Amino acid sequence: MSRYRLLTFTLLSLILVFATACGGSSDDNAEATSPPAGQPSDVSPTSESSAGEGTSSSNGDEPEAFDLCALISREDVENIVGVTVGPGMSEEPAGGGGILFLGCRYEDDAITPVVTVGIIVSLNESDAEDLFEFGADQYPAVEGIGDRAYNSQPIDDITVLSGSYEISVGLYFVSEDDAAELEMARELAQLVIDRLP
Repeated sequence: MSRYRLLTFTLLSLILVFATACGGSSDDNAEATSPPAGQPSDVSPTSESSAGEGTSSSNGDEPEAFDLCALISREDVENIVGVTVGPGMSEEPAGGGGILFLGCRYEDDAITPVVTVGIIVSLNESDAEDLFEFGADQYPAVEGIGDRAYNSQPIDDITVLSGSYEISVGLYFVSEDDAAELEMARELAQLVIDRLP
């Protein structure tokens, strides 16, 4: 199993644990047409949120998917990492319980990923912060990007919290210099942050 597939599996496992622990939506609630009695009507995370916090869909209970590969062009990747890659290839969106995982990979052939970008989108900043903590205490902090960040080598290169988004960038077979890869991943992560919807 590739490191990217392993990371995706790990993230999805964490999402399920997190959603269960936070009382994520269940099939029992799927038929409800209105909030339970006594529940405030302003519980939607978009009702009082500012830009970066309101990532929910029109129904207010799941983050809205977007085309992650459209944020970073093939040329952007090649200019930063200095190697030839193919066009971005989207991963199938996955998630539930108020969390969405989006992924994009740029390959130099049909087998070997060179650059991977993953985003976990939460309904609000508090949920994103809680999820970010799963890895933040395991790796060294990286200053000067997003709200918080850490060096996630060797699984990825950098993981960044920015509002309700957690961005992970990994470079594979690009350089044997970990510090250089971390800096390239940081530049790509910053581009993603700058272009988030």
